[in-house]
Amino acid sequence: MAFGGYAASIGEGAPITDSRKNCQINLKLNYPVGYQYAVAGNTYSGYASLDAGVSAIHKSTYYFSGYEQQSSTQMNFTGPYNAAYAVEDSVPEERIWSPCGSTALLNINNQVRITRENNSTGSGTLYDSGLWDVSLV
Repeated sequence: MAFGGYAASIGEGAPITDSRKNCQINLKLNYPVGYQYAVAGNTYSGYASLDAGVSAIHKSTYYFSGYEQQSSTQMNFTGPYNAAYAVEDSVPEERIWSPCGSTALLNINNQVRITRENNSTGSGTLYDSGLWDVSLV
């Protein structure tokens, strides 16, 4: 799956609204009656540049429209950090399964967030490249 990348930023000149960005994707998948599927993993990449005392989170949450159950994966970054990253997440054993006998949209909410935990003047950026590889079982 590919889409335009996005970034969360914090620091001088960056409005507070830039410290968290998210992308909500809704997928309608067709599958045979009597079958189900679940998200098994997700591979994503980007770039992080964080001052000391600045931290960031890259989080993906998976759920089906109309159902409460969710599953999430998360990558944490702590400054100082200045490098590209590539993450291959495995969804925990409590995978959520598509409804049996009907269809529902698979929703993927992906977010990047930056906070100044121990550095009130620190800055940073967490960039999501917008290239995902979602594995289904």
